[in-house]
Amino acid sequence: MFGFKIELQQEKVSGQVIDEDGKPLVAEIRFFDSEGGLVKRIQTNLKGEFGIHLDEGYYTIELSRGYEYERKSIPVEVRQGQPVQVKPTILTRLIDWRAKDYYGGDFNQHSHFSSEGQNTVEEVLTANLANGLSYGALADENTVDGNDEWNALADQVHYLALSGQTVMHRQQRYVAVNVPKQLTLDSEASIDSINQLGHQIHESNGILLTDALNDSIKSLLEGKGIDAIEIWNGQQVPPIRSLEGLEKKMTANVLRREKWFELLNQGMKITAVANSNNYDINGALIGEGITKNEHYNRWLADGGSVGEPRNYIKADELTVAGILKGIKEGHVFMTNGPLMDITINDKTFGDEISGVTDAEIAYLVTSNQSELMQLNIIADGEIIQEVPLAKNVPNLGTLNLNLSDYQWVAFEVLTTSYEYALSNPIYLKAD
Repeated sequence: MFGFKIELQQEKVSGQVIDEDGKPLVAEIRFFDSEGGLVKRIQTNLKGEFGIHLDEGYYTIELSRGYEYERKSIPVEVRQGQPVQVKPTILTRLIDWRAKDYYGGDFNQHSHFSSEGQNTVEEVLTANLANGLSYGALADENTVDGNDEWNALADQVHYLALSGQTVMHRQQRYVAVNVPKQLTLDSEASIDSINQLGHQIHESNGILLTDALNDSIKSLLEGKGIDAIEIWNGQQVPPIRSLEGLEKKMTANVLRREKWFELLNQGMKITAVANSNNYDINGALIGEGITKNEHYNRWLADGGSVGEPRNYIKADELTVAGILKGIKEGHVFMTNGPLMDITINDKTFGDEISGVTDAEIAYLVTSNQSELMQLNIIADGEIIQEVPLAKNVPNLGTLNLNLSDYQWVAFEVLTTSYEYALSNPIYLKAD
């Protein structure tokens, strides 16, 4: 028998992304094949330019910049000997959540200084810009070697960089933010030593996050060493409510969310956050293969990058102090797409209010990438009201509820796919 090797011919596809004023815009570019499968994810350079060699065939190019800009799709045909030059593409900002004092960012992302990191520090920072993030922390494992470069590059592009690191202990992660020097835990990683680590970080005006929601978490929180818990890790399927048919190990974010609800019901006030825990800006996710759950399959196929998910923090100003203050006070909602601005009697996430026998809930919910479905009002861990949402337009409304029987209220946004958003609670005091 004779073996024949078929070599597919490639050609270059290039273009540029600009804003409404014609200025270069750093953006993310995704390439889908004729069947809708994701082929490649890249970022433009700082001039908004991109270029890639693709096999001959038909593709759809998707251009985007996070959750506040429009997304555009452009069909192209790649043929040998015919380079494709896409004309400059304008991406318009559809909505500016900064006008509401919300800033989106990611506290847990990795460069090649982490053992499994695939990208340089500069590549990670460019991906932050391309995904529309306003701030971010580099949190490489047990090292701060990338932080000087991270901060220097961020200064050049007017991006708010935070020094970070992930302190690893077995399978538990403790992410220190705004701490320039390297930290360590003793071999036992006792509750006392973790709290001491947290207090050491606080003396440097930093914060400590953890995803270690084990039996000792309540004792850790009581020791005031932990500032927030990571309940949504981007390397695992989002905590949407339609994950039937998946094994428990594949739904860890759902379990973390329920554990957080338990802590809130026990009277503990603790901020929850969501981070990408990204090791590869071009989309590699740790998955279990195709399942019977379509939402999971779509999430796995689409891949992930920095800021997926992210934290929108309400802050007086986009500074390190402003962002960390917002975390400590719980002025945060978590999302991988939908945006929300919700108040109860003019109070926002993390606030405490009284006089809630006839509470007015005002909401604005929108999304640039997914079909909205429903806003759930969650009180003490249970859904007490479902508000239908129009699919493809901003949803603005008010409603009145008697909340006097509850300790706290949070909000979640469901879509027709895996895009999801969840707020931190507004705490209620008896009238």
